[in-house]
Amino acid sequence: MWSDKTTWLIEKYRQGRRVLAFKPNIDDRYTGRPVLKSHNGSEVRAILVNKDRPKELLELAEKIAGLERIVIDETNFFHQSLIRVIERFIKKGIDVYAAGLLLDSDRKEFGPTKKLTRLADEVIEGRARCDFRFANGYCTNPAKFTFAKRKKESQLVVGAADLYGAACAEHYHLLHVTETKNEDWLRRLRLPKKIGLDPDLKTYLQAIGLPYLRRPLNFSRDRYPRIEVGADTMRVGKTTAVEVLAEELKKRKLPVMASLEDWHNNPYLKKSYQDSSLALLQSQKWFIQRKYHQLRLGAENKIFIQDVHPEMDFCYALTNLILGRMKLKHFQKYVDYFYSLDWAHLPAADVLVYLTASDNVVLKRAHASLRPFETIDDNYFLVMKRVNQAWLAGTKYLLDVVVLPINTDNFNFVTNKGAKQKLAKKVLKKLAELGWRY
Repeated sequence: MWSDKTTWLIEKYRQGRRVLAFKPNIDDRYTGRPVLKSHNGSEVRAILVNKDRPKELLELAEKIAGLERIVIDETNFFHQSLIRVIERFIKKGIDVYAAGLLLDSDRKEFGPTKKLTRLADEVIEGRARCDFRFANGYCTNPAKFTFAKRKKESQLVVGAADLYGAACAEHYHLLHVTETKNEDWLRRLRLPKKIGLDPDLKTYLQAIGLPYLRRPLNFSRDRYPRIEVGADTMRVGKTTAVEVLAEELKKRKLPVMASLEDWHNNPYLKKSYQDSSLALLQSQKWFIQRKYHQLRLGAENKIFIQDVHPEMDFCYALTNLILGRMKLKHFQKYVDYFYSLDWAHLPAADVLVYLTASDNVVLKRAHASLRPFETIDDNYFLVMKRVNQAWLAGTKYLLDVVVLPINTDNFNFVTNKGAKQKLAKKVLKKLAELGWRY
């Protein structure tokens, strides 16, 4: 949707001489009148056709002598018999211009559109702009999919911007609302093609859920807010963001406590990079125990900023399992330990600052900043990104946390003073929307 399909059809209509325009009789999004009308308001006359009786197109066309061209909008709403109707038009020498969606908002084949592409002399696949919005701008990726903004009861639900939007492959699951909620997180994973899952492991992964145990405290102006910083993966700038936020908020005379990940003191970390599954288990347990104690202490009389939320630690361990770096028996021990901690009585953040970056940027930064003891291939970063985004997609169903996504591709808050100030302003603005003032 929003890829100018109808605008293109209107142009084809106006370029012809003896032309008819058709559309299904259920498409009344912009007007109840029989017209083709684009999102930008351009329109031409059209004939409404029963979506279940495409044969009506032939019956109506036969009444026009010397018909040279027809245009058909929203082919996805028509019955499959539209294919035979268009074949008849082609045999008669009538040019047919048709537009429709290949997939519905659940990414399932939608009506006869895909089959119609096999008859076409030319297939033009339009692209809208992705609707995902970062705190510092919109996604610029071309949108391949349509997403639903609320639950649908059937495939044929006509709607415009009130119900649907456009999404790229990366952000589709972050935007799309489904019936399955978090139960289907594995389908959202989008693993790189080189990564295959063993059938037994896939069965295991389908049985476990991602963690959504914590809830934010009831928001109050009388307490200081809690902020957590997460990201797609390593090397996106989480710790730097915590330090920058703390620095900028202190400049505003605000009391701040920054709680850093403290990886230097993890006695198992270096060994965990030496292909030791047991060391990975020990390292991940150390991180999550440390995180639990940091969050439990918190800061009552200060703004509390946590470096890496604990759910991201879980995603680190899950990434190691998927890539075969951690054995299943060790991951199961990690899961048991993770859920033995009393997360349900620890508050989640009021605002989760979520840093993201494109794959190429992630890999470039990773290669430039690997520590001497780290041996990590590219897939580690890419799989971790997809695991974290699968978790993030579930927050809209299962958490009340406010997520503030920041695209760091061209947003350098490490050295750019303006970017540092902008990061702090974005966070304070989000807190102000929640009702907090300083």
